[in-house]
Parts: sequence; structure tokens; C-alpha cells
Amino acid sequence: MRKVLLSVVGASLLVLAGAAASSADVNCGIINKDLDRGVTPKDIAELKGVSLDDVKKCQEQRKDTAAPGKAPVTGEKPAAAPAGAGAGGGPAGGGGDMK
Repeated sequence: MRKVLLSVVGASLLVLAGAAASSADVNCGIINKDLDRGVTPKDIAELKGVSLDDVKKCQEQRKDTAAPGKAPVTGEKPAAAPAGAGAGGGPAGGGGDMK
């Protein structure tokens, strides 16, 4: 009886320690990507198994660390470069012989 009680207490402590450690390990990068895709904070919290407060902390952290001159992500592709520009084989690209 005593062994069973001690093993139940020990297992409970391990579960609690694991839960406390996992709640501290929130990957804000992944959460912010989900937010950028339009997933609601409530859905993220449910899907990732984190608290809604953790998701909101990531949102606040993202707002605090955002670069002031950074353009917002719109999902549009950048305009194509004109022909002959960039690292092509033209005079500006420096094509040369590759051996």
C-alpha cells in the first residue's frame, strides 16, 4: 500500500513538473505566423495547447519588437525585375566563364 501511494505521488509530481515546464516553452515565432495567417488567438491556444494569455503575450512581444520601417506582409509577389537586371548573364551580372 505504501509503495503504491509513493508511486502515485511521484508520478503526480512528474506530471506537474512537466506541465509547468511546457507552459514556459511557448514558441512565439510559430504563434505569430499563425496570427499572420489569420488564425484567431483562441483557436491558436486550443490547437497548440497553450493558454490564451500566452498567445496574447506573443502578440504584445511582436508589436514591441516590430521594426518601424518594416513593410507589412501582404502575400503579394514582388514585381519582376526588368530583363537583363540582377545576377543574369548581362554586363552588370558579371556572367563570365564558369569552369
